[in-house]
Amino acid sequence: MRKTRKVCCKLLLCTVCLICIFHILLTVDVNMTKRNDEILHYPQAGMLMNNISLFRNILAGKEMKNLSLPSPLTEFQKFYNNHNAVDKKVVMYGQSKRDQGYLTIGIPTVKRRLNGDHYMYTTLNSLISNTDQGRIQDVIIVIFMADPDESWNNESAKKIYEEFKPHFDSGFMQIIKAPENIYPDFSNLQKTKQDSAERVQWRSKQNVDFAFLMLYCQNLSTYYIQLEDDVLVASNFVKDIESFVLNRTDHWICLEFSTLGFIGKMFHSSDLRVISSVLLTYFSETPCDLLLGGIIKFLGQNTPIHSSVSLFQHIGKISSLRNKMMPSIDRFFKDKGSNILPIMKLPKGGHPDAKFETNMKIIPDYPPENVYKNNLFFWASYPRSKQYFRLIFTKNINMSRLVISTGENINKTDFLENGVIKVGFNNKQNICNDLKEIGRFVEGEFDSLIQGIVIPENIKCLHIEAKKGQKRWLIIREIEIFQNKKYKKYFFRIMLMYNKRLRKNLSETSTLLNKLKLPIFHAVS
Repeated sequence: MRKTRKVCCKLLLCTVCLICIFHILLTVDVNMTKRNDEILHYPQAGMLMNNISLFRNILAGKEMKNLSLPSPLTEFQKFYNNHNAVDKKVVMYGQSKRDQGYLTIGIPTVKRRLNGDHYMYTTLNSLISNTDQGRIQDVIIVIFMADPDESWNNESAKKIYEEFKPHFDSGFMQIIKAPENIYPDFSNLQKTKQDSAERVQWRSKQNVDFAFLMLYCQNLSTYYIQLEDDVLVASNFVKDIESFVLNRTDHWICLEFSTLGFIGKMFHSSDLRVISSVLLTYFSETPCDLLLGGIIKFLGQNTPIHSSVSLFQHIGKISSLRNKMMPSIDRFFKDKGSNILPIMKLPKGGHPDAKFETNMKIIPDYPPENVYKNNLFFWASYPRSKQYFRLIFTKNINMSRLVISTGENINKTDFLENGVIKVGFNNKQNICNDLKEIGRFVEGEFDSLIQGIVIPENIKCLHIEAKKGQKRWLIIREIEIFQNKKYKKYFFRIMLMYNKRLRKNLSETSTLLNKLKLPIFHAVS
């Protein structure tokens, strides 16, 4: 009887243990499933990660040589699986083989409107002057000519090579291009994120470009950092990066040396294949910065890791996306000093006679008329919603371009955070009451040419309005108005020449532009 009781007790104990073990396993499985769901529906990234095995491989640190890319990227798949075989076709200028260094700097570049291509030269000169001679052997700059226009790529690459030839010969710089056939057809992509078809195409190509650049750079050095082609570089930036890395004792996937976009994001080169895989797999679904946020969090870095100061400053205003302006600056830039950034310098127009009006609270000694005077500005305290700053012209005018800049010109404080531009046409009693909105400010800046805004004719009134109240004061620094009577007469003829792109007409067009000196075609510096 006792033996029977002992056996029953043992069986009961075993049963309880098995139930407990099963419950633990079930709980772990449920929690893992929940964890996967949290990652796969990471709200900031907004990704639909259907290929769970892909992320298991990422978490395991596998190379994913057999990753299956979306069908539009069939040709890229071949490059992805055996990219070393096409290195000779990829490198345009520079040494394709060199000893592994400490840092690779990747810079994708494409054609920009309004002569925005000149940004690249400023960026490269800044990198050269701020890289210590003793560290040049540890750094390689890879410039990726990524424009769909092959002729532009070839011509621009040649000019860059000729300008910086000693640095290409030494191995400090390289220029690469992608095989033309690796790109999918971007014209038939599904719209996501409530973006226009044009923006979906633009950001989808950007994902493919970034993935290509990362794959090429994955074996060149220990670390990889990506820049844009319109930045300034801080002094001793390599030393600062090295010190920041050495002081890290925690796990990291990405270190951030700028607060803006994809600028200054640094990775272990060993992680580039993983990151590029995700960019390619979801190239048409989600912008690269949101994808990157999801990847970083998935791989175990829960919060961004920023350096105390930024080592890269954005200086461009003209985006590669048509009619998009990007006047952002990094207020934490290490070497901001007292110099006015190129992005804050405006092309000079005219100042037609006008009467100034405002219902904002004016700071003494900073009246509205200051916007027409060099080195002075209008200043108001805490503008409220629907308050305005207005010019009523003595005579109705036609504008070919309108440029307005708000905020202090070094640190860009006190800019108009949420504002619109309106114009009025009523010529009775000099009253501005027939208003039509023509555009919005972007981070306190407005440029009708860059933003692709057509300004109506016969304008009597220019009206700047705050759409929301703000907790900062407001500086309106400059208003530049371009008028040209010859502009309309020749505009159609000039645009026809450009659209046809006939070589025989290029010299004629250039001569005509120089003769007219039309501000609509002047570069934005």
